[in-house]
Amino acid sequence: MQQTSNWFADAFEWAGRGFALLLFLFWGAFFVEHLGEWFLASGTAWPLLWVWWVQALHFGMLLALAATTVWAWPGAFATVAATAVFFATIGYRGFPFIALVNLAPLVCFAVARLFQRA
Repeated sequence: MQQTSNWFADAFEWAGRGFALLLFLFWGAFFVEHLGEWFLASGTAWPLLWVWWVQALHFGMLLALAATTVWAWPGAFATVAATAVFFATIGYRGFPFIALVNLAPLVCFAVARLFQRA
């Protein structure tokens, strides 16, 4: 039974890393799109300071997701923190379904930990 548990733990560990990579690509596409919107399409005028701040927070979220692919737990917790700060800063008013998707790697790592202990 121990061998099956380790297989499940490994599967969930890799699933968490895979989710982090997919989320990095998903949020990275938004990041690149917004860079083009604010910095290229705006002409010669520089964006407002809050735009720079929000872009920096978005980049921080991307860095945390990238870190999750290498360092599972520290990266997952950094992702949760960066996501919370980013969405709080942009003033997201709706129920945070879109933000909660960033919990997927953390959930996978937690399930992997449960299977490791079994």
